[in-house]
Amino acid sequence: MGAGGALLLSFMAAGQASAVAPATDPAPSCVTVYESWRYTQVENACAETMSLQVVYQDGAEGPCHTVRSGDVTTIGEGYLGLHGHVHHVAVCAAPVSATGVAPVG
Repeated sequence: MGAGGALLLSFMAAGQASAVAPATDPAPSCVTVYESWRYTQVENACAETMSLQVVYQDGAEGPCHTVRSGDVTTIGEGYLGLHGHVHHVAVCAAPVSATGVAPVG
């Protein structure tokens, strides 16, 4: 990622108040969010692959993206997009298979 104005955010930002209630569990602290005017990216420094999605300040949720351990990837639009700034990054509720069915554990 270039320095191109990317803003490093922590989903644990202190004092951030909003009416948005998380639809899914917030991502753990080993997930770092990078937000710029054009893209929202995450870095997965966790030991396992995670399924993550952006939850925006207006309550909209982005699609789930599989992010392998050690990867940095784009998972949503930036703050000039339709939904504005990121409220937090969430862990997707349940992984879904290619058939659209959640696997039974």
